[in-house]
Amino acid sequence: MTKEELKEYQEIKRERNHLEKKIKEIEWELYGPRSQNLDGMPRTGTGGGDVLEHKLDRKSKLLELLQDKKKELDAALVRIEEAIEKLEPRERLLVRLHYIDGMKWEKVAVQMDYSWRQVHRIHAAALEKLKEDLTKS
Repeated sequence: MTKEELKEYQEIKRERNHLEKKIKEIEWELYGPRSQNLDGMPRTGTGGGDVLEHKLDRKSKLLELLQDKKKELDAALVRIEEAIEKLEPRERLLVRLHYIDGMKWEKVAVQMDYSWRQVHRIHAAALEKLKEDLTKS
């Protein structure tokens, strides 16, 4: 696991959340309740059926693509989480506060009750362990 991959966590999470919203919107359009025409006028089955079927087919394909992309992003998040889990508790906390929660280094130092210099030493050790783990894999 590299520093750059850790930095991607927040962007991956944002993209995943955006996809999740889009998936829910499309599912609602596809499977949600339909309004009924209650004007009392009789309707025939002519016209529009093929158009509606085509739209539903396109929406279904789009839904499938978005779900596949969401699975890829979920796998990337899991990979990062698994790498972080192998660290010592204080290294894990530091990495989570900075890369996952997006805290600035100064706030991380205050939160962990360490000096700025200590935080960077812990960070360097954590990155080295993640790098070693990457070469072992």
